[in-house]
Amino acid sequence: MGISSSTETRTPNSQELRLAVHSVLRQSRHAALVSSAAAYLLSSGAAQAQQSTPPAAQSEPQLAEIVVSAQKRTQSLQDVPYNISAIGGDALRDNGVVSINSLTEVVPGLMNVDQGPAERAGNNNFILRGLRTDPPGGGSGGTSYQNLTVSPVSTYYGETPVFFQVPLDDLERVEVLRGPQGTLYGSGAQAGTIRFIPKRPVFDQFSGEVSAEGSYTQYSPDGNGSVHGVLNIPLADHLALRLVAGEDHLGGFINAVDRVQLNANGVPVPSIPGDLTSGFVLGPVRKGTNSSDQYFARAALRWQPADAIDVQLEYLHQHTAMADSQWGSAYAGGPFDSSFGVYPNATVDTRPGCNHCTTEWLGEPYGDSINLTDLVATFDVGLGTVTSASSYYNDKNATDFDQTGNFYGTPNPPSPASSYLPYFPYLNYPRLLAPMQAESGNRSFIQELRLVSNPGKMFDYVVGLYYQHQPQSVNLTQSIPGITAYDTATGQPNPTTYGDQIVQYNRSTTFTDKAIFGELTYHLTSAWQVTGGVRFFQQPYTSNVALYLPLCGALCASDQTNPSGLAATSSSTKFSNHVWKANTSYDFSPTLKVYATFSEGFRHGGVSGLPSAGPFASPPDLQSFKPDLAKNYEVGVKGSLLDHRINYFADVYLVNLYNFQFDYANLSQVTGAFNGSKARSQGLEFESQMALTDHLNTSLGYAFTRAYVTQTFNILDYPPYSLVPSEGGTGGLASLFSSPIPAGRDLPGVSRHVFNAAADYSLSGDPGLWRFHLDGSYRSGQASTINPTSIYNFSIPSAVLVNARISLEASSKLTYAFFVRNLTNNPDITGGIDDQMFENPYRLRNVGRPRTVGLGIRYSF
Repeated sequence: MGISSSTETRTPNSQELRLAVHSVLRQSRHAALVSSAAAYLLSSGAAQAQQSTPPAAQSEPQLAEIVVSAQKRTQSLQDVPYNISAIGGDALRDNGVVSINSLTEVVPGLMNVDQGPAERAGNNNFILRGLRTDPPGGGSGGTSYQNLTVSPVSTYYGETPVFFQVPLDDLERVEVLRGPQGTLYGSGAQAGTIRFIPKRPVFDQFSGEVSAEGSYTQYSPDGNGSVHGVLNIPLADHLALRLVAGEDHLGGFINAVDRVQLNANGVPVPSIPGDLTSGFVLGPVRKGTNSSDQYFARAALRWQPADAIDVQLEYLHQHTAMADSQWGSAYAGGPFDSSFGVYPNATVDTRPGCNHCTTEWLGEPYGDSINLTDLVATFDVGLGTVTSASSYYNDKNATDFDQTGNFYGTPNPPSPASSYLPYFPYLNYPRLLAPMQAESGNRSFIQELRLVSNPGKMFDYVVGLYYQHQPQSVNLTQSIPGITAYDTATGQPNPTTYGDQIVQYNRSTTFTDKAIFGELTYHLTSAWQVTGGVRFFQQPYTSNVALYLPLCGALCASDQTNPSGLAATSSSTKFSNHVWKANTSYDFSPTLKVYATFSEGFRHGGVSGLPSAGPFASPPDLQSFKPDLAKNYEVGVKGSLLDHRINYFADVYLVNLYNFQFDYANLSQVTGAFNGSKARSQGLEFESQMALTDHLNTSLGYAFTRAYVTQTFNILDYPPYSLVPSEGGTGGLASLFSSPIPAGRDLPGVSRHVFNAAADYSLSGDPGLWRFHLDGSYRSGQASTINPTSIYNFSIPSAVLVNARISLEASSKLTYAFFVRNLTNNPDITGGIDDQMFENPYRLRNVGRPRTVGLGIRYSF
């Protein structure tokens, strides 16, 4: 209802507006006061709307044309002869897509493991077209390591191939390219590529925007708040600067119900003072442990001294801190005997877990910092456009992991073959905790030089050179606090000089990629084109690994003499190969295209870094892993109907995967990378946008995926001490999985059915232009590991997610919004870690953010 004309109204001045925006952010951590601030903003905005002309609703029910650059040239989405989803940055903002995790709710067939704003160990968990072989969430604890394999879905920020928690702010658009993109996007584009394309500086307009949100998440004792700003500054006729910055606070919603009490030295307090054979003491429930803060800033300087020259220098900095992991727990609670029957006073009464309760005994703080610089210069040289894209990034990731589940995640009591606890130096330590600190670094310099022909000729082409040099490092330390004092008290003293440290792992790798690539399109007629593409590449890879087991000492060393328990490996390998692409399309009309594509994608191989000698050795054939190759066969149709009121695409595909890679631990629990045999993913995809009336737009998407192993395979490894005769080793081999992985086994983390739907309704009224948005997604259940007999295997349940948003454009400058995310409060389980088969405190699951209700304001100038 509008305000009566007799009501005295005034327009808030700039000082009042700044105070109001600041109030929303500040009070977002106190939900009651958020409502007060928002009420003032809405009332003042309604008053302002009476003095301004509301924005006109769209007069014709027609969808806007979408422009993309997936083929390294600017063209209409309809002209690209394969399957792409493209979403404008403003549409993402207006529909409340606030993080890369939220992309899965609007892009059919795209899946991810939701870890909140974290990317623990720097791992990319996106899934497209069912090409995933690693367990989602880490399975047996793999999240503590930066994967040796790269993700099958590559991600780009602008021109830079890099993965981080990209801020979905001030983006021109997001492009999701489905299927192998090896010819243009290289290694890691095996299942597809996601491109995050930021907005560029504008020369002729001083403009800006400030926005703020305050919200509350169910189960959280703290509110959420964010403030973002954009400023575009013309510095001269052909010189402009664009500044973007933002800060986001997310309140925690995970309750830690079984945290162990520690003394000042981080050692667990015994339940009986002075009795080192007694069990744990649990502290009170801690609420909202997984709160996070993220801030970022981006500066882009663009110079265009002539129409034929366009140069942009850009810098981005982002820092993310998360106080704890986003785990739920399937543990039922109750008495837990932490000595497995050895000591009478070791039993502790544990509390049960729940979807939003973690039963981990230790917290897992996380931090990540990335700095990215790129220089992109484009020159029109007459016959085409030359682009030089140079970039450098440095990403530092630090994470604490609670690895206790690797020791306790077994039946209670355990068998000797299923637990480390009975053995030296653990010796049934009844308060065993295993914190791990992991620091990883990822630096890369990338240079791409390409020539793209001007359109309108019989032949179109893209040809380029690519170079990347990428050093990476992983440094891990693990301790068992109090173990040396316990060993001494029980008559098993250890002479180690490393204190309670049991593991130190240092890995450095260097990957270099040199490639020449190109695509050539021949227009047989104005409607029929044929494209061929190829990428030739050479990729050297080196690895140096040092694994120290100081508390075990010489018994665990490769040479059986080193007192630090050292197992070291150093090796290198080189891969040279090529991938192909062939595509043809025919335009039956300007609004109907059919196409067929064969394309190849790959992931580079490398060195596993597994010990080659000593008690934890693996055979020579497991010391390196090969590249894996995807061959994709696809036919599709795309077009529009009813004078562009309906846009659609549909395709069917079959992808054969050869020598597929996966990260896994060997039989001695040293993490490496391995090759399977053959797998296949086949399915269909459909997406449509419809302008049903002048006021109502809808979209609908569906993806069916059947991804499975097509050839039974097994991997044979040495069990621990198999090569040490003095410890009973016979040199025999055993299966890495207990038994072969059978043909027909589903690939992990892949849903057979994924639905997406959305509706937007606009209505011009007295206060201004109202927009109503509703979207929903469904994904069916998933397998969690490739090994059906693994103790880490469980069935990931299906999920339904619904989001709603109401916004009021009170004027061309001022917009308010009310939103609800995860309206149905679905737990949104996307993965799991540690032993899932038996009752224990480490039956942990990745869960999404619960129902979140909030208010927002945006002011543009």
